[in-house]
Amino acid sequence: MIKMNTLQIIKCLKKNMVKFNIPFKAKLKTFTKIDFIKKCEDFLEEKYNEKVLLTNSATSALEMIANLANINKGDEIITTSYTLSSTVLPFINKGAKIKFVDIDKETMCIDASLIEKAITDKTKAIIVMYYAGIACDIELVVKLCKKYNLKLIEDAAQAIFTKHNKKMLGTFGDYSCISFQDAKTFTMGEGGALIIKNADEFEYATILREKGTNRYDLLNGKINKYFWVGNGSSYMPANINAQYLYKQFLIKNKIIAKRTKMFYRYYKELKDIVNVQKYIGSCNTFYIITRNSQEREELIKYLKIHGIMSAIHFVPLHSSAGGKLFKTEFIGKDIYTTDYSERLLRLPLHNYLTFFEQYKIINTVKEFFRGKK
Repeated sequence: MIKMNTLQIIKCLKKNMVKFNIPFKAKLKTFTKIDFIKKCEDFLEEKYNEKVLLTNSATSALEMIANLANINKGDEIITTSYTLSSTVLPFINKGAKIKFVDIDKETMCIDASLIEKAITDKTKAIIVMYYAGIACDIELVVKLCKKYNLKLIEDAAQAIFTKHNKKMLGTFGDYSCISFQDAKTFTMGEGGALIIKNADEFEYATILREKGTNRYDLLNGKINKYFWVGNGSSYMPANINAQYLYKQFLIKNKIIAKRTKMFYRYYKELKDIVNVQKYIGSCNTFYIITRNSQEREELIKYLKIHGIMSAIHFVPLHSSAGGKLFKTEFIGKDIYTTDYSERLLRLPLHNYLTFFEQYKIINTVKEFFRGKK
């Protein structure tokens, strides 16, 4: 292996830049590191008025929450079965038992009126997941958490910058997570954020994120070296990914305005021919509810023939192999969770969808349902 000193490396770099006609001085300026992770955190803290840490995924944020909330073996967590496995796995991995209740068919979120019957003396927390960025009856959930002294965890992965009764989703509970995965309104490829209500827990959260070290304090000039101090893992995102996210934050209103127009265009054109999503939420998703699972499969095939990719969403966790493996429990009757999961279909909704592409989708859906009459 050939070793090179700093001067030799710079000479080699300059030689290759000249070869490819890259201005050397201009290129060297990019070596000055800008902390885009901090820029994103500052932006989110201003919008949410809470302490925020950027993470490498929303799942990582939930793993941090499981530690912050001191979830232990034997604790019970109440949530919805219509969600991603990431909502529950961090708590299962801490030894908790997961209990599900049915969804509200109007929101596809947890039916808050069913939660109290599932509460026992072992219940430690309630997790609400805002499907499509739509709020459940969060005020009732807050009351229940206060009444029974429970932690309230908001899975706001799909609810970026979404308000409910003038209050930001993700700020009602003790902790929440946001997702910046590639299918979300704002993305960094793979990433997330942790929102913490209790500022006293913030320092512990920085340690959890940095492999159990106090490196966060070093980066903020509080100490001159960092070292291992406690539990943690590698939850820090890449700075280059944060740069990609921050550029989107700078045009936040433009992105939201475009997706809002797309949502209402779908709603206006399709509401009279099929059961459609009623609440706008975060404009992350637009879905329809077919009459049965067979009709959904037929529509998926029809759209695919016309070059349009649609998507189902979650298979309920309690009926999945993982749900059975970890002995999750569904409390009460499953009236809507399974039924609606087998009928829900998401139509394309993303930042690069054009006006003409959307109308092709709309007209193709209309043609399908005209043929069904």
